[in-house]
Amino acid sequence: SSPHPHPSQNHPAGAKVRFDNVVTLVDSSTFGGDFMTQALAGDRVGWADDECSASLKISELLAEQVEAADVVLVNKADLATGEERATAFAMARSLNDRATVVQSEFGRVPLEDLFSRRPEEEKKKACGDADCTDPSHSHSHSHSHAACAEPSCGDANCADEAHLAPSSCGDAGCADETHSHSHSHSRETATETSLNTVGISTFTYSAARPFDMTRLLGVLNDWPVPIKDSLDLESLAGASKADVLVDGKATSNPFVSVLRSKGFCWMAPSLWRGGGGDQWRHETAMYWSHAGKHFGITSAGKWWASLPSKETVKEYLQSRPGEFDRVMSEDWVSDEWGDRRQELVFIGVNFDEGEIKKTLDACLLTDKELDLYRMEQKEFEASVLEENGASLFGNPGHLS
Repeated sequence: SSPHPHPSQNHPAGAKVRFDNVVTLVDSSTFGGDFMTQALAGDRVGWADDECSASLKISELLAEQVEAADVVLVNKADLATGEERATAFAMARSLNDRATVVQSEFGRVPLEDLFSRRPEEEKKKACGDADCTDPSHSHSHSHSHAACAEPSCGDANCADEAHLAPSSCGDAGCADETHSHSHSHSRETATETSLNTVGISTFTYSAARPFDMTRLLGVLNDWPVPIKDSLDLESLAGASKADVLVDGKATSNPFVSVLRSKGFCWMAPSLWRGGGGDQWRHETAMYWSHAGKHFGITSAGKWWASLPSKETVKEYLQSRPGEFDRVMSEDWVSDEWGDRRQELVFIGVNFDEGEIKKTLDACLLTDKELDLYRMEQKEFEASVLEENGASLFGNPGHLS
């Protein structure tokens, strides 16, 4: 949501090269432990060379790298147990449903699985007509001999679209050197099959009014922190229906089986005036990020609606074709508040969407509180205009 472009956006290298694919390599034997660790990057030897990078949370780094990928390579399948393989694979899929997820050993994977994705402009030109002679159309195709990527599926000819192509092969007679022919014991296969029945789902919470800080902090203070040091999807599936202890009392918590949550949130100022005021919350987008045992809410820059007009927003985005239209169509939720909103994605095991929505809805300003918000905003802006001759927020409520 920040109006400031990244410094690398206009780098000279951009004129000569193009980022086509982002490949993230994960270790399936350590994924579950790293996702649930409380360690920071600075706690690992060789992971950080400055104070800023040393403060990064390992679980969030892991989640963000998977989320940013076009291809996720779930490696070291030979070293991982069946449960570890299934957990890493299921989490990679749930964190990034756009990516191709490939299982491998020793990093061996057919190049077509890593680089078969074509740029959008080539995809648009792709043609399925075998007799077409238009030279502007792309008629390329590939033949993949990889087996099904589903950890519990050993059918090398599997055509189930829900199973993504990996580099492992379930055909005992296959002689293709590009295939991995590892095997797992029946106990591990049973574990993988069991894990595949655990439902990891995604839910997006949206709202077009701010959170009350006191009520939201009450929810966050009761946020359940997992006890186990490694990710256990089956235990979380059971915990989603059980009570948890809060201050010695058993109570249900809709977030107990949430593995990852992230997004933008809008906080209402609690004090608009005075030296200790937090009126800055009106124009500041907050970034909510939770992974494993870590949770944090930090500033994500200004809302686009804090700028004086839509034309100003357009000027900021002129070097990013299509981004202004995307912001207007996807992020702009109301004429009054612009892109100020709640947009939080939850990923977890068998959680109750209705209970999460009910809990967060209770943290939103009521109609009466929202009316007071409007009044406080107008009075604050009027006082700033009187003192400084210019509004701190431009004209945030009604951009034209």
